Amino acid sequence: MDHLPPSLPRVLPQTYLELVSELGFSVLDVLRKAGLTSREVNAAGGISTAQYERLLLAVRDTVGDIGIGIEMGWRLPPTAFGALGTAILSSATVRDALALAEKYWPIYGIGITFAVRVEPGLRVLEFNTLPVLVPAAVRPMVLETVVTSLYRSTMALIGVTALPCEVWFDFAPPPYAQQARRRLGDVRYGMPATQLRIDASRLDQPLPMANPVSLRQAIAQCEEEMARQLQASAGMANLVQQLLALGDGGYPSLDSVAQALGLSSRTLRRRLSDERVSYLELLNLARARDAKALLMQPHLEVQHIAERLGYRHAANFARAFKAWTGEVPSSYRLSQR
Repeated sequence: MDHLPPSLPRVLPQTYLELVSELGFSVLDVLRKAGLTSREVNAAGGISTAQYERLLLAVRDTVGDIGIGIEMGWRLPPTAFGALGTAILSSATVRDALALAEKYWPIYGIGITFAVRVEPGLRVLEFNTLPVLVPAAVRPMVLETVVTSLYRSTMALIGVTALPCEVWFDFAPPPYAQQARRRLGDVRYGMPATQLRIDASRLDQPLPMANPVSLRQAIAQCEEEMARQLQASAGMANLVQQLLALGDGGYPSLDSVAQALGLSSRTLRRRLSDERVSYLELLNLARARDAKALLMQPHLEVQHIAERLGYRHAANFARAFKAWTGEVPSSYRLSQR
């Protein structure tokens, strides 16, 4: 079977181009800079990740560094995410909606990982990117778009004018930081992860558009699309990254992940190779993500953190952590304090 490259829904490039037009810039100039045609960005099958990257760079170069990711995300309602958006809107509670978003995220979040974590009094929605699919040049813009879209969608779901949460970004404050805070409230930069940290007291609030019939139909569509992606290997790296959760026994092995996906280990390796990434690279992304979170807990010894992440010696963990972040664990922990 031929394996198709990951593609993103056409609503994304179309919304970016509408925003460019609203700001008074030429859509044709942006398309020319990106080496794209109107037919390509409007194709029913979506746009490839390489085309999307070129479009984002062309948009940023045209309109400037004005926080276009924030503005883009503000325009993306849940319905922009097809059947998953319908399932979210039709859910009985916010808790149910978040569970569905986490389960079916790989359908639409190509190149972006998403996990829901539990902390005292909070539900933490954490996002990261796969470097092979989201280059560093567009990473902040992509994360801002996703976080802002989910912030506004959650705000609309529970019927409030401001979401009771903290918004964390794991990159330095941009020139438009104040604009981001006007949109999103309590925004913090230079944090150990990109997260929406939502007050858990609203999780079981009934949602006004709950509809069990619509929900069942949307979930069936999501299941069909997930099965299609497994067959086509589109977004396989996303699916694997979702399964690389740190448990009491460490991370699941490649064989365990393959079994969870209904594949042989050999087939999983081949499909990841089709997306130019390996299991070890994805594992190290998960380790870097979890190391930052664990180092934020001052009572945990670095040796204990190293062992939890699968390193026998703290020195090996320190070398790996410096390669990921440019800092040793002790310096990182001190800077976060």
